[in-house]
Amino acid sequence: MAVDSKIRLNVPRQDLEEFSLFDTTASAAMAWAQSLPIANTRTVADLLERTVDELNHYPLLPEVRFAITEALRPNIEIALSSLRKKYLNQPLVMPAQTASMAREASQLYSTLGTAYTIVAVEAITEARRNGHTHSAKLACEALYLALIYTGQKILQAFQLYRPLEIHNWQVFHQLYALAEAQQLSNLPVERASAGPGNIKAAYLQCLVLSCCKPNKLRQNDLALIYQALGKWSELVSLEDSERPRSLFTVDLRSDQPPLYSSLAGDKFNQSRRYVNASKLVAYLQSLLGAGEKPAERGSAARDIAPHLLKHMIDSLGQMSLRNYHRTPTKAPLRVCIGLSSVHYHVAGRKPFEQLIQWSPAVADAALMNGGKPFADPAQQDEA
Repeated sequence: MAVDSKIRLNVPRQDLEEFSLFDTTASAAMAWAQSLPIANTRTVADLLERTVDELNHYPLLPEVRFAITEALRPNIEIALSSLRKKYLNQPLVMPAQTASMAREASQLYSTLGTAYTIVAVEAITEARRNGHTHSAKLACEALYLALIYTGQKILQAFQLYRPLEIHNWQVFHQLYALAEAQQLSNLPVERASAGPGNIKAAYLQCLVLSCCKPNKLRQNDLALIYQALGKWSELVSLEDSERPRSLFTVDLRSDQPPLYSSLAGDKFNQSRRYVNASKLVAYLQSLLGAGEKPAERGSAARDIAPHLLKHMIDSLGQMSLRNYHRTPTKAPLRVCIGLSSVHYHVAGRKPFEQLIQWSPAVADAALMNGGKPFADPAQQDEA
């Protein structure tokens, strides 16, 4: 179901004939959620994900769906927090059980974001049909929360140093595009006291983080910067025409993160927006000039170390290019995969077990094959 021909937001069909877990009221949903075995994180997370997914396929009025989802959300937040403790600060190659928890959290983010997206789409349709201002307010709150949870899924991908699932950036951009088209992006959101103040700020929170070279940041640093950007994103402007200080640009129809404006080409595109972070960079420079006085920086910057401020300034203030030259070639490439294979070739084609039993082979290895342990044996024989 699409709201507008220009918006590419799809939501599941509400074709489920029966929902039997609890009565479809907020009080019944809250009572059911509170009865879950909270100590068993994986079981609770799986139950909540499947329940919200089932509700996403069950026909409900948008205000009822929103109330039920809000009743379940505190328990979902607890489950997500417990899952994060399991899969963060772990080896990059995670054990199977830990990786499963990360996938469970990712799916929970997606399902919850979809629930709020359905509310927004149906509320906007109802507002168009009946002209209710209540429906517009509901759509605004729902789009805000959909962006928050879609953004947290992107944050999780950054923290795990993994590529984002296909269409995730597109969903994120299109949620904002829908809010912009409905003139909801700058309206204040009451429930945003501890985070971004409106939909645009919630969108920029994750968008600006993606411009900060997240692959070069540690997991805890990513979380700190993301949290701080919840307030600092108000210093970033999103324009529909290029400005001299707009280092980044984003296409709201694409499935890509922001890229440098100079690399985007000159072709006019109505869905392109330019990210101007010059005010934020100036503010970060003033914080960096304060030195080792975090108490004077304000609550958003209190935990941000100077090296992180400098990283953000460098990332958002200037274009970063490769400083080495690449030479194209069509020569064949021989690849040696695995430490045991590397040992074998470096040691003059001697198995590692044999090498450690006969230490003189270490000295002889450099002389094997004319000092070229990775040379093609056929070429060696021809020589």
